[in-house]
Amino acid sequence: MNKREYAISILVGIGIAVLFGAANAYVGLKAGITISASIPAAVISVGVFKYILKSSSLKHTMLATTVGAAGEAVAAGIIFTVPALYIWAREGVLAAPSILYISLAATFGGILGILFIQPMKKLLLVQEKEELIYPESIASSKVILSGVNKQSQTKYILHGVLVSGGFTFLSQILKVFPDSVKHTFSGLKNATAGINILPALIGVGYISGYRVSSCFFTGGIIGWIILIPIITAFGGDNVFFPATMPISGLTAEAIWSSYIKYIGAGAVAAGGIIGLVKIFPGMIRNFGKSIRKIDTGAIKSRLIPIIAIAMLGAMAIGYYIFGIVGLMIIIIFGFFFSIVSARMAGMLGSSNNPVSGIAMITLAVSSMVLLMTGKIEQDMFFLAVIMGAVVCVAASLAAETSQVLKTGSLLGGPWKVQEFGMVIGVVISSLSISCILMLMDKAWGFGSESLSAPQAVMMKMIVESTANNNLPWTYIFIGVVFAIVMELLNVPVLPVAVGMYLPISMSSCIFLGGLLAKFLDKRKEEFKERGVLFSSGLIVGEGIMGILSAIFAVVSLGGSTVGDRLDLSGHFSLGIPGSITGIIVLVAIFIHSSVREKIVK
Repeated sequence: MNKREYAISILVGIGIAVLFGAANAYVGLKAGITISASIPAAVISVGVFKYILKSSSLKHTMLATTVGAAGEAVAAGIIFTVPALYIWAREGVLAAPSILYISLAATFGGILGILFIQPMKKLLLVQEKEELIYPESIASSKVILSGVNKQSQTKYILHGVLVSGGFTFLSQILKVFPDSVKHTFSGLKNATAGINILPALIGVGYISGYRVSSCFFTGGIIGWIILIPIITAFGGDNVFFPATMPISGLTAEAIWSSYIKYIGAGAVAAGGIIGLVKIFPGMIRNFGKSIRKIDTGAIKSRLIPIIAIAMLGAMAIGYYIFGIVGLMIIIIFGFFFSIVSARMAGMLGSSNNPVSGIAMITLAVSSMVLLMTGKIEQDMFFLAVIMGAVVCVAASLAAETSQVLKTGSLLGGPWKVQEFGMVIGVVISSLSISCILMLMDKAWGFGSESLSAPQAVMMKMIVESTANNNLPWTYIFIGVVFAIVMELLNVPVLPVAVGMYLPISMSSCIFLGGLLAKFLDKRKEEFKERGVLFSSGLIVGEGIMGILSAIFAVVSLGGSTVGDRLDLSGHFSLGIPGSITGIIVLVAIFIHSSVREKIVK
């Protein structure tokens, strides 16, 4: 490729990285789950080059896919940790972090993740190809090959984007109908059910599958239809910490905020730790195997100075931000979890990486070490969360980098070009996602009903519990016991735990997507694949409109915000009938888009 072709490929990749990074940030903060961007990025890259730029070059498409995949990996590392800092800022504990600081930390983590796997590329991608198959890399390579040689499937993603964007514009910006339907049971005080009409969550449920989405819904039922009514019935006029008024006077939402939230957080924490404990023997075994088989010859002699300079630069940034103790923690944990994540991506795909568990372990250790070094509480809070974010981003990027390099290996692409593309994707995504976090915090606030950010709230609790003992440990312990029981019953712990933490209307919407997956799974495999692509489009479409809505919520125009001026609910509203009709239409479009043989180009 010449310089112009490189530039075009990188620009297309940057667009995809920003798009999927923003979409994953939005969905992850709403529902506590992210989706892998490697396959949708490949599909979009093929479509852009084939139909817009009139090029069918494998190298063009592969480089754009590589840059684009970085956005989701950076988002996954940041959104599970950094929002805790904004919550503390709202509480007056510390100042809100700057965009530059978050961007530097994320870039530092991303570059570390890419550098950490350099000595092990040949081992991970060539020598152990029988054991580490990299399933998502195989799928991406097939998408690129079939798209270049045959008809691209980009239209399914684009259709999902248009449907989701239009639907979200009507419900969340113009507000011509509510984006949720709720119902309270008269015979069961404070029992609440409902469903959000959010296309992105339907897409998340479809991609997650029927079993996982049903676990989300089960968690919602346990929290909102079982536990809240029980607490209401037996609490009476008693006042239990952390609430400050009698339970009899609390609404369902207040009981959730005072008690269920902590039970759910305890279950989420236990679920993350259980997940790590289950794979810990394999983690140690794989780590040892990787260290023993490091191939120093895999790094060409002319690249050693470049890698050394990059590593020294990264170390300098790390030392400036964290000091020598923090830097050592990041190097040790970052290297260990990066190698483990790269191997797990090879076995299961990057979508199954236990990022929240990695963050919890790092935050807990970081908090204790920082306290022992005499850090004051506010400094300890800030540094522990940022250190956790760096390690998370490093682990995510190590997995994503190994995955895209495997795709390149299958297609005969040059690794050094892909690695250069990943670095560009990391830098741009770090900046864009940092801006998006600040925007969302100003618009809605993290930890709110609009942006529950379950993992980040849990990280906040872990750090606080290390510094002081003022958490409602009884409810957290109940959540831990609940998680252990779920594990003994062979039920996926994290989806149920997150379902308890989320409003039941969100869990219901995710479950609806799972039901659609169950319905389409029984039919042609082609229908299922179309559904995945359409779901990716739904997530991206709502993500774009969600960011636009946040901008409208903070930009003033003539004494009020743009969002207030666009709000038509005071003049025209279809009400609940419009919401119910909307969800029926959305489901019908989903099924039709997945099963029909042709979509108009």
